Amino acid sequence: MNSRKETVSIYLSLGITYVRRMRYAWRILLTVLVVVAVLSVPVSAKIQYTADVRYDASGTLPGFGEEIPVTLVIAPGENAIKNLVITLREADAFIDDSNPSFITKKISPAGASINITQSGLSFMIDQLQQGQTITIDFIAYPKTLQQQKLHVADVGFSYTQMGDRIDQPYEPVYADMSGSSWFQLQSANKETSIVKQNAETETRNAQFALSIGFVLVIVAIVIIAYVLIKRGSYVRECAALKESKNQLMHEILRKVELAENNKAELESLKKRLRTELGPDTHAVTAKTGETVTKSTYKDDKDSGFE
Repeated sequence: MNSRKETVSIYLSLGITYVRRMRYAWRILLTVLVVVAVLSVPVSAKIQYTADVRYDASGTLPGFGEEIPVTLVIAPGENAIKNLVITLREADAFIDDSNPSFITKKISPAGASINITQSGLSFMIDQLQQGQTITIDFIAYPKTLQQQKLHVADVGFSYTQMGDRIDQPYEPVYADMSGSSWFQLQSANKETSIVKQNAETETRNAQFALSIGFVLVIVAIVIIAYVLIKRGSYVRECAALKESKNQLMHEILRKVELAENNKAELESLKKRLRTELGPDTHAVTAKTGETVTKSTYKDDKDSGFE
């Protein structure tokens, strides 16, 4: 029984050791495969190119209107390429390829042994060595002017580099359309709207100031009219008082003249005057012998002689 147990224990130990070694071997194999896959990729797999896009908002180019001239400069990078195919795909702009002169191609350096064949919007180049570039110029016509960032076209590349055929995904080409006539119109409308709002605000302010001025003028007219009416009333009252006083003085003069030779009439006149002037009257005899009468004033309108 003991020998059997020892045998089983030995087999289990061997099995565990084998499994562990297999795991280690698989890890090594997987690492080697990853390294091989990485090393098999070309050092410079992606082609190098630049896109110069200028929107002709001022219409300086000899075209039909607002064009978008595009210049593509393609270089192979660190490794030469063969059988290069460049494909242009229209987006929100029209590329006219009906006339070969509308799309120009230039090789640099000049005289390099490079063959370029064009078919529509595709260009086939047999080879492109290090230090060599291809420049493709074309004009795109925007299908809309209402996009500030216009998607002009897509550029795709397919080529052979270091023995591998590479299909590079399409990359978009954009144009800044902020100078288009549509955006200029929007800017002009915005400025016009601002000017209009400012003018309306100034008009409202002027109308308000005019209304305030009109109210002040009305108030001033009312005040002036009131003052003139009160002044006229005061003048009339003064005239009436003066007339009443004059009548009273004439009446006193007439009574005095009648009482010059009539002592009884004179006493009656004095009594009447004291009655008219009131109970506070007292006589003051001056050095000149004249009598000055001081009394509480009583409205002359109530005074008179019969």
